[in-house]
Amino acid sequence: MISPEDIEKQKDPSIVDADLILLFSQIHAFFSQGLQQKLSHSPISADGLWFLSTIMMLGGEATQSQLVKWMVRKQNSVSGMTKRLEEKGFVTKKRVRGANNRVCIKIVLTKRGKQFLKGRWGTSLVKAIFSHFTFDEKQQLRYLLLRAREAAAQEVSGYEEPPFPSPENASPDWFKLR
Repeated sequence: MISPEDIEKQKDPSIVDADLILLFSQIHAFFSQGLQQKLSHSPISADGLWFLSTIMMLGGEATQSQLVKWMVRKQNSVSGMTKRLEEKGFVTKKRVRGANNRVCIKIVLTKRGKQFLKGRWGTSLVKAIFSHFTFDEKQQLRYLLLRAREAAAQEVSGYEEPPFPSPENASPDWFKLR
């Protein structure tokens, strides 16, 4: 276990920066591996779960452009995931009137998609990981990660950071799933 004293001893900014990148990568890898293990007998991948969760967080339906922004993916990646999950019955597409009375396509969670999310895939993993932190530490980590995401987004040309949904804006079902 690394102590706060060990962290304080490191004063070289380039080593600290390298450590942060390595830590982000390792955390992502551990979480992905754990999630893949939990999903090994399910009909969708970890990316599919992330896709469904993002739609739920956005109120149960989203446009492809919203998903591109939220998932930080290319349009063709979101289109492919939409097609695969639609074929499996987790999402469907519906035409709606959007801004300026223009028709747009929304990707909507089906009953099967919502039921799958209620299976709480991955929530035990998330709870296990974050059980090692106090509420204040989680709040501080969230704040620092939001700042890191903002800084990273500024470095990627053309990326517009979407607003993070608050409990008032997101689907009530999203918060029940946690």
